[in-house]
Amino acid sequence: MDAPGDLPTFRLSGADFISLGSGYGTDAALGVLSSFEASKRLILLKGIYEAASSHEEWKAAHLADAWDLLLDVIDRRRDIREEVLNHPFVEVWATRSLGRMEDSRAGLDYLSSLAAAAAIRAGTDFELVITSSTSDLFLPTVGLAYGLGPGKVTVRFRGGDLTFAGADTTVTVPAPYTEDTPGWCASRRVTVESPAGRLTVTLEDLDPYRNCFGLPVTPRLDQAATSELASTLEASWRLMAADYPEHAAAVLRCVRSLVPLVRPATGSTSGSAQTAFGAVAVSPADPAGLALLLIHETQHVKLGAVLDFARLFVPGDGLYHAPWRADPRPVRALLQGVYAHAGVADFWRVRRSRTDGNQARMADFEFAYWLAQSRMAARELAGSDELTPVGERFIRSLIGTLDGWAATPLDATLATGVEDLMTAVAVRWRLDNHRPEPDAVASLVAAWQDGHRCPPLGAASVPPSADGRPANVDGLAAQVRARLTATTPPPADPGDQAYLEGRLGDAITAYRAAATDVPEDPRAGSGWPSPSGAPVTRTRRGPLWNAPTWSG
Repeated sequence: MDAPGDLPTFRLSGADFISLGSGYGTDAALGVLSSFEASKRLILLKGIYEAASSHEEWKAAHLADAWDLLLDVIDRRRDIREEVLNHPFVEVWATRSLGRMEDSRAGLDYLSSLAAAAAIRAGTDFELVITSSTSDLFLPTVGLAYGLGPGKVTVRFRGGDLTFAGADTTVTVPAPYTEDTPGWCASRRVTVESPAGRLTVTLEDLDPYRNCFGLPVTPRLDQAATSELASTLEASWRLMAADYPEHAAAVLRCVRSLVPLVRPATGSTSGSAQTAFGAVAVSPADPAGLALLLIHETQHVKLGAVLDFARLFVPGDGLYHAPWRADPRPVRALLQGVYAHAGVADFWRVRRSRTDGNQARMADFEFAYWLAQSRMAARELAGSDELTPVGERFIRSLIGTLDGWAATPLDATLATGVEDLMTAVAVRWRLDNHRPEPDAVASLVAAWQDGHRCPPLGAASVPPSADGRPANVDGLAAQVRARLTATTPPPADPGDQAYLEGRLGDAITAYRAAATDVPEDPRAGSGWPSPSGAPVTRTRRGPLWNAPTWSG
């Protein structure tokens, strides 16, 4: 059987496209992206089925029965079509399977499981034989039967009765299949309400393809952890409705699963994936922290769908400075970073007026810092030659939003301090990543030794790097950040301490000594662009800024 009917055509109006570029998105635009992603997944499923059908060994896997059942359900029930096809990890599985179709089975049990899940949600009776490579069988959006034994599992659904007959045991699951019972872990769905709407998400700790974020996911949560996450989400959703309605609208349209992550040693973390539209992975956080994580990752999810929908750039070999990263980034990663961190800046922009005392001071700093980083990166992106005309329109819209926020009054000391911090981080990045031509280095050294003026310097190259760490906020940058946020700074190097105390002559002497004593340490050069009492970014930028290198 073919896919039902002709695939729909999706269009975004110019105004809707620009609204997405601004960092937000109209409800109509967000709806188009969501429906587009569902149709894309149906195409992937059909491609897998057709590829698998050409292999004799897979014909015995009852894929035709599963495919016919899936198409029957999604053709009759458009609501089930959206629910099942928008399960975030369908695409993760599909893209992996398409890449290894010559392997035995290639995880094709997931396709059959998807059909079974759709039929159960629609209340359609069926019987399917699914071959599992493990002792467990996961049905997306429904739950996981365990202890069945590897090999063939017969899944029966009759009059609401659900059974799994495996090699080792038979598991019977009572309706409505939403509670854990012997041999069964139910998918947990959480519904929270606020003036922003009714948000329902799956707390996804079962899907075997959820480990796609490059971050450690948790095993099955216990009831206490589940209740805590649900309670935090409820409070966070109320906060988003009150303070961040535009971002709440995006979450409502674009997020269907929360994937619990292992708590890091400090703070919290989050993730999203290009092939998992609808999923946001988060570690434990308080309500405001969860709102920030949701805003940040939903920006990634939203832009991922835009990149599926429209060609914003033609990839070249350019590598760019993303202020939040230690490594040079290609245009796609820079675009994703700019868009997501614009959301971070927006979170702190609003948060400034919702807090007081030290929290307000921290919010002021975070807003100024993330806005400055986003504007710097957006300008670098706009100056690249890799954007298409559509991409240029998109980034111009975002720059318009960022420039509007830049008109927000800021404390002068804070603004100057953020400039200093940005410069220290940027210089460190250049020291780590720029590589001048050897002849240029020799010419510069000879001119310095002979007492001549600095010769013209060519542009430095930026080779690729495997270092995927966040930006190096250490040395002088760490000292400036601590002072601006009234937090305890790490021990300061002599040059940084002298600079912070206004002893600029002593600072220059200390920086020179450090660069001579430990030439392989790029931190020794981070303070050099500030040889006067003026703010760092307003001093004359010489060879160190324009063509620095570090050859330790």
